[in-house]
Amino acid sequence: MFYDTLKSLLDNERKPVLQDYGFQPPLILYYHTVSDESLPHIKHLYKYKDIEFFMKDLDYLASHYTIISPQDLLDKKRVPGDSCLITFDDGFTECRDIIAPILLEKGIEAAFFLNSGFIGNKDMYFRNQLSIIIDALENNQYSQTQLECCNALFPDHMVDGHELKEAILTVGYDKKEIITKALDILELDINDYLKTKKPYMDIEDIKWLKDNGFHIGSHSIDHTPLHKLPFDEQVNQMIESTDYVQNTFDLPYRISSLPHNDRGLEGAFFHQMRQSLDLLFGGHGLTHKNHFNYFKRVNPEHSRNIRFFLEKQYGIQLVKKYL
Repeated sequence: MFYDTLKSLLDNERKPVLQDYGFQPPLILYYHTVSDESLPHIKHLYKYKDIEFFMKDLDYLASHYTIISPQDLLDKKRVPGDSCLITFDDGFTECRDIIAPILLEKGIEAAFFLNSGFIGNKDMYFRNQLSIIIDALENNQYSQTQLECCNALFPDHMVDGHELKEAILTVGYDKKEIITKALDILELDINDYLKTKKPYMDIEDIKWLKDNGFHIGSHSIDHTPLHKLPFDEQVNQMIESTDYVQNTFDLPYRISSLPHNDRGLEGAFFHQMRQSLDLLFGGHGLTHKNHFNYFKRVNPEHSRNIRFFLEKQYGIQLVKKYL
């Protein structure tokens, strides 16, 4: 019976709606950036959409769903069963230069979540630095000595090629010193990259977003995986960044999104967030926790077909829900 129900839902020609699958609206999507350019600080971490495919996403969503504003959730409005909210994480400069103008043209409201430690290009998330390292290895000619020194940081892997790339991407929060060593070996200057490339928005960019009707929220201080931190530091990452964003941009609300996912976060954390935030957006999924004002999201950046992506996500979540 379950499989027949799942098949009939996935075979249905009309738009996939959360309520058909036993989930509560709204559907919430999150993106990071949109660009036709090659972005060294992102391209080796995950896919991002070019302008054409991003606009196709928006056109499909606008024609098949009721796109709501973050304010609807802040006001605790009863949203339609086909409601959809669009959000963006990390505060990359394309949010101001590319994404927001497209949204304004189409009359779409959205929320942008920022890492307070990166606003104005003061610093860069450690995984974005890993992507820059990989890009440099792929596009520059380094001496054998430099390659061997770099390889020495990963003794179980090859000097170059795919295995070294995979090894670099395994560097976690607790091994960040490897990044500093690799940057030195390859003569890469992250501060120079921040100064010349300006991957993140500055304060004036974000004020422009606010002045044009978009909602602004926090995304932790420095995107650290929260499950790697003690409880007090988990809370501090979220609350300190929200305080900064609210005070800097004079916001009448406090909203935030989790960096990464909600893996390993306990009920006490969500209770603290409920006491400190108006809304919390988070980890990958469709099952909201309304008693914590916590709304889950899904990320369609890797998919070229938004309808197929949504059907697949609904099917996956339905299987998880019942099996």
